[in-house]
Amino acid sequence: MKQILQILSSLIIIGSSSNVLVANSQIIKSTPKSNANLISINSQENLEDQDLILSNLSKDGGIVGYEASQVEIDKFSNLVPYYQFFTKLWGDKSIGYTTGPKNHQGLCEYVSLSTLLLYNELFISSGFFTDEEFATYFENNQQVSNNQIAMPEHKYYEYNQPENSLVRKLWKKNKSAKDIKTGKTLARAYKNWLSNKSISSKIKYHYSSSFMHSSSPEDLLLKYNMPVLVSFVKPAPHNVLIYGYDTTTKSYLVNYGWGGYSPIIIKKSIIWSYWSMGFWNAFYLDPANAQPLKRHFLYKNQFYSWKELEQKGLSFKSVPGLYDKYTFLKKNPKPRD
Repeated sequence: MKQILQILSSLIIIGSSSNVLVANSQIIKSTPKSNANLISINSQENLEDQDLILSNLSKDGGIVGYEASQVEIDKFSNLVPYYQFFTKLWGDKSIGYTTGPKNHQGLCEYVSLSTLLLYNELFISSGFFTDEEFATYFENNQQVSNNQIAMPEHKYYEYNQPENSLVRKLWKKNKSAKDIKTGKTLARAYKNWLSNKSISSKIKYHYSSSFMHSSSPEDLLLKYNMPVLVSFVKPAPHNVLIYGYDTTTKSYLVNYGWGGYSPIIIKKSIIWSYWSMGFWNAFYLDPANAQPLKRHFLYKNQFYSWKELEQKGLSFKSVPGLYDKYTFLKKNPKPRD
């Protein structure tokens, strides 16, 4: 299979090099960041050992797409329930951004997966974490005032004991798989995490191949109204979590998995096509199988579930988000190497 991919990759790069150049030129916002979060990159010296298409398309390292305004988000035809949660994830701590221990290898798939697990636990059903696991990996935002809602954030991430992070744990439980090229491998990571939990048997696992597919990532989002994980290799290998799709502009609203960049709009045509060789993962829980939500949100020194906060008339307007962004920019005035 790898030989087939390499031959096909060579044909794409040699026979359609102009397409690659056009794709790279469509990176609307290109702020260099470490290749640590790219799917295929471990270190520059290992590039020759990897698939040709991944090696040739992973050198840019910039953001694919652009930051969305609220006006643009409001125009999206399809947004998952509680999509505002993703728009509040500005900082590396709230996102849980973490890289691997060797040469800052990319673990972007696991960053996205950890975000999806947290979303499900907070808004869809309890049971994705045990009480002990949740206390181990999360703590509530300490930078909020008494009249604001403190959402759970990652205790451990790239700049605070990354070896203890949820992202690293997901990676290790998945046989330390990296350079993931198929949806099946990432689905295994999800199943591994839920293997000892009763909710696992109630999850429907959907994923695509990474080789010449006609399926689209938004199909499951539209069918079940849920976020979908998407890995792409063009213009630069990465994994994102899409939580919105606009049928008019054919664009995705995504959590990019990088601090300081959320929400992001990406045109579908830039990253997805029959020949794109990317893949997607979707995990669906029938609402009839949902378990009561637990109290993970802190408000005025008391813990509540999101449903309880809604019953009090509160909304995401009471959840701070910009603090993370401005703190991130202040601490990181220059792009990370």
